[in-house]
Amino acid sequence: MNEIGYEIRVHAVQAPQNEPVYHPSVAAALSGLSLDELDRACQEGLITPKVLPDGSVGYTRSDIYQLSRIHRLREELGLDWDALVTVMHLRAQVLRMRREVDLLRQLLARRREELFDLLQSMS
Repeated sequence: MNEIGYEIRVHAVQAPQNEPVYHPSVAAALSGLSLDELDRACQEGLITPKVLPDGSVGYTRSDIYQLSRIHRLREELGLDWDALVTVMHLRAQVLRMRREVDLLRQLLARRREELFDLLQSMS
């Protein structure tokens, strides 16, 4: 990796998670995708660039991670775009469901505590 690529990667790690700071060419370079693949990821709804005050678009650190995941799936598993889109949407659905299950577990634990406290107060 050249020195400029190293500097870009170090900056990517230090940037706030959801701050749109990366120009499309930088986002593509960081993720290993071409600009055409970056555009395709946007068209497929896999990432959504943020519109900056000057009207240009920027990508967040979270976007870079998502783009890197796309790159790995395409390179390591050889997925075409249709399969990739399906995998990424299923992954997002699983993550949403995990968050929902975690929330339900927390609610159940609280309810259990409330019921236990109620039973204790009745005895």
